[in-house]
Amino acid sequence: IVQDVWQWLVTNLSRLEDVNKFSSWIRTIVDRRSIDWVRKHQKERVNQDKFAYGNDQIDNTSATNYTDGATDDDGSEMNALEMSLNQLNAESKLILVLYYLESNSIESIASILCIPKGTVKSRLFHAREKLKKILKQKSYEKSK
Repeated sequence: IVQDVWQWLVTNLSRLEDVNKFSSWIRTIVDRRSIDWVRKHQKERVNQDKFAYGNDQIDNTSATNYTDGATDDDGSEMNALEMSLNQLNAESKLILVLYYLESNSIESIASILCIPKGTVKSRLFHAREKLKKILKQKSYEKSK
């Protein structure tokens, strides 16, 4: 993905209109290229997961690890949260990661994704609702 972005950047740098917005501009390119790559390879990964782990299990090897610094007491909760995040679609996961893990503001996310602030707010709301539903279901299954 990085090589693809660098190739694209070298050939299209002249499209940048305002040099001050370079960081937002390049972040948007990286995010969109990453989402495209994930979508392209998602079907392939699902088929591999079904073969290697069965239909009911999640491939945890491709999960991004955000549990650095977590204590053993909340390690299982962080692991459950991480696995739940990985069950969301790329758009929902991206919004949550940008807002909560990278501490971007609504305005900043709107700028990065080139969408209106209201759209960011509604996507953030729906992503949180999806995550709550997944976590509640996991909690229910665990208590059985």
